[in-house]
Amino acid sequence: MYPQQDYIPPPPTKTKNKSKIKLIFLIVAMIFLTNLIVGFSGFMYGRIIFQNTNQKDSAEQNLPSISDALTPTPSPTQHITSTPVTKSPISNLTRERSIILNIENSLSGNVESSSSSANIKKNIIVGETESGFSRGFLTFDITKIPARARVNSAVIRFDLNYENFPSQYGKLYIDHLTYGDSLDPSDYALSSLVSNISQVKIEKNKAEADITKVLANDVDNSRAKSQIRIHYEIEKKFANSISSNLQIPKQTIYLEVKYTLPKVSE
Repeated sequence: MYPQQDYIPPPPTKTKNKSKIKLIFLIVAMIFLTNLIVGFSGFMYGRIIFQNTNQKDSAEQNLPSISDALTPTPSPTQHITSTPVTKSPISNLTRERSIILNIENSLSGNVESSSSSANIKKNIIVGETESGFSRGFLTFDITKIPARARVNSAVIRFDLNYENFPSQYGKLYIDHLTYGDSLDPSDYALSSLVSNISQVKIEKNKAEADITKVLANDVDNSRAKSQIRIHYEIEKKFANSISSNLQIPKQTIYLEVKYTLPKVSE
């Protein structure tokens, strides 16, 4: 038998203690690292907030205030010259009126250059005749036109009869004159108020002439009658030519007048 020996166990291993130390160290390291991360994050967040705050303050300083925005900016002074209001020449007139006037038979006819009497028959002869040249005379009673009237237009119209149209005598003109209450041979060469004041326009067997100026003058001068003389531009006999003239039937002659009156002030 072996001799009895006292058994001495080996010293306990420090494995458990080391494990605890490592665990503690790891926990401390994690706490430290967490604090470091949190601290760094807080620092960066604070810095970002600070920068944003500064930028906002700067932007607010650059923006105009509400009072500035509502205050109107004065514009350059403009000098406007007022234009006087000019009334239309017919603004104080009534609506236009129209009237038809016929000739006075006893004062309308023709006179020949070599005649000792006037012709007041139914046809008025203008142009060359066997004994010379003839001129036509027309008289209109204008007492129906108010004295205050403004004559806007006056057109005389009539028919023409002829065998050979007398084109060799040039144009047919109208003189404005006053020959009174009778038609005499002396009226053939009577001085006119205005010579050749209007021209007669002829188309086939129709004729017309604008005598607005004639009638306006007669109305303005308070005349009871308006009288005209019709004659050719050339009153000369041509050798070896057939004499010709125009004949105006009295019943076809009329004068169309358009006029306006001043408004009666209230």
